[in-house]
Amino acid sequence: MLNRIGLKQIKKYQKKGIFTVNQLSYLFKPRKQRKSKKKKKILFNYRPELQALSIRTKKIYIQELPDIPINKIGLYLDIEGIPDRNLFYLIGLLVIKNGEQQYFPFWADSLNDENKMWIDFGKKIIEYPGLPIYHYGSYDSRAINQLAGRYGDIEDLKNRLINVTSYIYGKIYFPITSNELKKLGAYIGAT
Repeated sequence: MLNRIGLKQIKKYQKKGIFTVNQLSYLFKPRKQRKSKKKKKILFNYRPELQALSIRTKKIYIQELPDIPINKIGLYLDIEGIPDRNLFYLIGLLVIKNGEQQYFPFWADSLNDENKMWIDFGKKIIEYPGLPIYHYGSYDSRAINQLAGRYGDIEDLKNRLINVTSYIYGKIYFPITSNELKKLGAYIGAT
C-alpha cells in the first residue's frame, strides 16, 4: 500500500514479523530533540512508519513546517505528455495575481506543433521575470529539460522551477498511500 517502500525494505520488515500497514504504524517512535544551544538543521528522510501511522489514525503528521517562498504573483506549471510517442502535448500555466486566476494552455496536436507550443510558453513566461515557477513532482522538470534540449533554453527557466514535492516529502505525512497530486488533492478537498 505504501508506494515508497521497496522490495528490500518489505523483506526487512517481514523478517521482523511486520506484514501490514497497521502493524508498521506501531513501529513509529518520535525522535527526541537534543537540548543544545545551537540549533542544527535536521534533515528528514521519509519514514514509512509515520506514513503508516498517519493512515491508521487518519491524521496529518508534520515533521517540519514548509517554508515555501510566496510572491504577489504565483506561477504554477503542469505539463502533460505521451511517453510512447515522445510528445508533450500540453503546457499549462496558471497565473494568480491579486487573487485573480488566469490559465494559459499551450497545446501541441502533433510533434510538429511542439516547437510552437514551447515558443508560445516561453513568450508568456518571460512576461514574469525572476518569479518562481511551482510544479509538483519531477515529471515537469524532466519535460522542461527535454523540451529545452529539442528547441532551446528559455532564459533562466530551469533556475526558477520549484518542486513543491520537496516541501512535502519526509516532512508532511498525509493519511494517503502516496503523495500523488490527485490523491493529495482529493484528500484535502480540491476538485
